[in-house]
Amino acid sequence: MKCIHNDSIKESIYHTKHDTGLDIYVIPKSDFSKYYGIFAVNYGSNDNEFIIPETNKSIIVPDGIAHFLEHKMFEKEQGSIFDDYAALGSSPNAYTTFDTTAYHFMASSNVDENIELLLHSVFNPYFTESSIEKEKEIIGQEIKMYEDNPNWRVYFNLLDCLYIKYPVKNEVAGTLDSISKINKELLYDCYNTFYHPSNALFLIVGDVNPDSINETIDRVVNEKNYEKSKNPKRIYPHEPAKLNSNYKEQRLSIAIPLFAIGFKDNDIGYNGKNLLKKELETSIILEGLLGRSSIIYSELYDKGLINDTFSSDYVGEKDYGYSLIAGESKDPEKVKNEIVKLITSKISMDEDRFQRIKKKFTGQFISSFNSVEYIGSNFVSYGMKNINLFDYQEVLSEINYKDIMQRFEGHFIHDNMALSVVNPA
Repeated sequence: MKCIHNDSIKESIYHTKHDTGLDIYVIPKSDFSKYYGIFAVNYGSNDNEFIIPETNKSIIVPDGIAHFLEHKMFEKEQGSIFDDYAALGSSPNAYTTFDTTAYHFMASSNVDENIELLLHSVFNPYFTESSIEKEKEIIGQEIKMYEDNPNWRVYFNLLDCLYIKYPVKNEVAGTLDSISKINKELLYDCYNTFYHPSNALFLIVGDVNPDSINETIDRVVNEKNYEKSKNPKRIYPHEPAKLNSNYKEQRLSIAIPLFAIGFKDNDIGYNGKNLLKKELETSIILEGLLGRSSIIYSELYDKGLINDTFSSDYVGEKDYGYSLIAGESKDPEKVKNEIVKLITSKISMDEDRFQRIKKKFTGQFISSFNSVEYIGSNFVSYGMKNINLFDYQEVLSEINYKDIMQRFEGHFIHDNMALSVVNPA
């Protein structure tokens, strides 16, 4: 395996590409007692239209099917995969995002056995119509729960404001109507299109030997006799630059109104280090202008317009992106107006503050390597964007104050801004 070493954080990543195309990564942590293993597929809720390889025909599948498939991958013909993990003393879980489906485990022993179990489960799907109908009831309850969750609603209502056609506006779990249309054939269509090793990566973090791990994975993957696969052909709608709406309101049983302010990013179409640079630039701006040590945070807090729930974040992918500012407020409209004043005036973060934030980000990045969960989840998140986690410090160090000014002026535009509010019923 090829070793990539980062001198500044004194960490190494071992990488090899299996003959099937599976990217295998190992991050040895000799002083850790826990292991974190994750298998991630480049497939999420946004991928609801694609070309079926066997027929070369396009298909549109129901919203929520990627998440549904994630649930079904823990099933086997006899017994439960969860019981198998419990017998090994490990704890498994999985998640589906707009762009990724991932399966992972945490363990303190039996690392080879856990890897084998994880790979066997994702390489051997087992679906029956009766179990699918049962799963619809389970996921239906989950969907109903999200429908009544004010934080979930204010977020997805904002995405509905920002996007007209792009599927990021749709619920990851789908709707009661969409999951009712899921059947065994559709699940296998999705599985056979996306769940090929060439469209996935595997990472293990912990006190492990890279060559030994590679041998284990090689043996398990070779049992399936995979043919070489081309990249899945996904079909996405053209997303206009304008907003779908600049305001959406809903009423639920809460005590204090919730708000989410979003800025749609129209600087899209690339990944890799350029995407990482844009993400870091935007995060620095949000921290500098709206972080807890900023002037506007103090002013809004002192006026009682925000509380400790106030936060900001940037989400950036190749084909979409947005900045998010959210929290609780007795007057969300006033908070929005203060943000408008901020973006229509000159940027209020001086170069000294910019440099302090860069140092803060560097410190947070280095300290994060004390958590196997952080390493695993962030390595996968970046890996799906063709970004190596080790590139973080290098790209951060290259960002200058002029970059920040240009990004601020290009992204934080009033016409790209929307407000979502959940008011008390």
